[in-house]
Amino acid sequence: MTKKEIIAVDIDDVLATNAEGFVEFSNKRWGTNLVPSDYHDHWAELWGVENHEAVARADVLVKDGVFRSYNHLEDALPVLSKLSKRFDLVVVNFKGLFKEVYFAGIWDEITNHSAQKGKGDLLKEIGAHYLIDDQIKHCKTAAEHDIEALLFGNYSWNRAEDLPAGVHRVSNWRGVAEFFDAR
Repeated sequence: MTKKEIIAVDIDDVLATNAEGFVEFSNKRWGTNLVPSDYHDHWAELWGVENHEAVARADVLVKDGVFRSYNHLEDALPVLSKLSKRFDLVVVNFKGLFKEVYFAGIWDEITNHSAQKGKGDLLKEIGAHYLIDDQIKHCKTAAEHDIEALLFGNYSWNRAEDLPAGVHRVSNWRGVAEFFDAR
C-alpha cells in the first residue's frame, strides 16, 4: 500500500474565524476598538500594551477557552472530507478527520507561550508535502523546506504582490479544492 501524502492545515482563519472571535473578545474584555482587519499575531502591538500584559491577556484567552468558541469556516468540512480520502491531514478540529495534531511556535521568537519549533522545521520533520495557512511567513518557510504552501484567504495581514516559488494563493476552500483537483 502506498503511503498518502500529508497536508498540514492551520486552524486560525483557515478552519476557524480566529481574527473575528479574537477581536470580539478583546473589545468586550479589555475595551479595545478592534475590527478583524486589524488583527495580526503580534498581540502586544495589536493591543498597544507591554509584552508582560500581552502574555497575561494570552493567559486569559486560554483560561477562558475563547478559542473553542470560534466559528468554523463551513466550506472547509466538505473539502477536507474529500481530501482525507487521498491525503493524510494533520492538525486539530473537525474531530475524526485529522490523523495527528502538532503545535508550532506562533511568534517569530521562542517564548514561554509558543512551541519550541518553527512551522517550517516541524513540517519537514513530520514529512508534510503541503501546507494550508493564512500567514505569509509560514508559507514562505514551508516553501524554503520544499513543501508546497497554499496561502489561504484575502486577509489584511496576508496581502502580497509577489509570492515566492512554491507558494500559491487560494481565496477560500473552493480554491483549495480546485488546487488539489488539478493534482
